[in-house]
Amino acid sequence: QPNSNGLDKKLLFRSRVLTCASPNYLNVMGAPTSPRDMLNNHRCIRMSDAATGKPYSWNMVNSAGEEEIISPECGLTLNDAPSLVAAATNDYGIVRLLDLVAEEQLRTGALVEVLPEWNNFYWPAFVYTAADNFKSPTIEALKSFVVGHLTKSAAFAPAQFSQPELES
Repeated sequence: QPNSNGLDKKLLFRSRVLTCASPNYLNVMGAPTSPRDMLNNHRCIRMSDAATGKPYSWNMVNSAGEEEIISPECGLTLNDAPSLVAAATNDYGIVRLLDLVAEEQLRTGALVEVLPEWNNFYWPAFVYTAADNFKSPTIEALKSFVVGHLTKSAAFAPAQFSQPELES
């Protein structure tokens, strides 16, 4: 989470991070049996960190709350979600996507969830605004709209707002 000193921080939603691959990729390469299996036996598609230019590590959390942080070899590193989706749906390899990004491809079968028992990491999305006495009516209206819209969306079920606990 970014430093929020001097800022008002509002949690917008939490999105589950899913490990996915195309059915064709899995037919050829087989499905990984554990997070560590992805380190040597699979091609992975990773998102690059804009600040460092390096690929993000993958935080894998199982239903018991056990965490494995892995950094699989990247056959491909990209910097935007649509490119990650395109590479995965075109059979390149395994990818980690926010559930809201992968929703359509999972629904249509273009992608399938891999290692579902290890897909219990939730990415928080916050909005930060100035924490001064003057609240911009425009910014406050935008925050209210976004939070209201997200809480009504099927993609953001109430359970995603309540787990795991994060400071907001």
